[in-house]
Amino acid sequence: MKIEDIKIGMKVKIPKTKSVEGNILYSVVVNAAKAKNQDFLFITGKVKQRLLLNSSNDVGGDYFLAKDLEPYEEDIAKVIEDMTNDPVIKEMWYREYKDSQENYTQPPIGLTPKVIHNINRVNEIKAAITRYAEVDKEIPIKWIEEYNELTKSLKDSKL
Repeated sequence: MKIEDIKIGMKVKIPKTKSVEGNILYSVVVNAAKAKNQDFLFITGKVKQRLLLNSSNDVGGDYFLAKDLEPYEEDIAKVIEDMTNDPVIKEMWYREYKDSQENYTQPPIGLTPKVIHNINRVNEIKAAITRYAEVDKEIPIKWIEEYNELTKSLKDSKL
């Protein structure tokens, strides 16, 4: 990593080498992170070319050089899993859901889609024509014209 790319609060992989102030095996912050099953450290300070790392975002820690560090890339699936298992986030989501349910009002019923209306109307006309034909009653021309218009319209709309 380059020193100019580094920002306070940034996560880095646990270093494999320590080029300043002692051996990596004796680094308190590296051992603390490993004890927490953590695979990253935070950059908590900068003094000239030395970078202060810690296993949490607290002050203090251990010094490393930029050449000892690699950027830490978050595994998004793990981040999401951690978030969904976090009791604080679960409580926040529950409250938001509860509030949304309390303020929810059912919208009024709208219109039946025109194509459905037309299908139903064609079926009603067929049934009426059949009833009139069964009792030998004259079928109104308006019904036949409407039936023909609707069936043509439905064929044109490919239903």
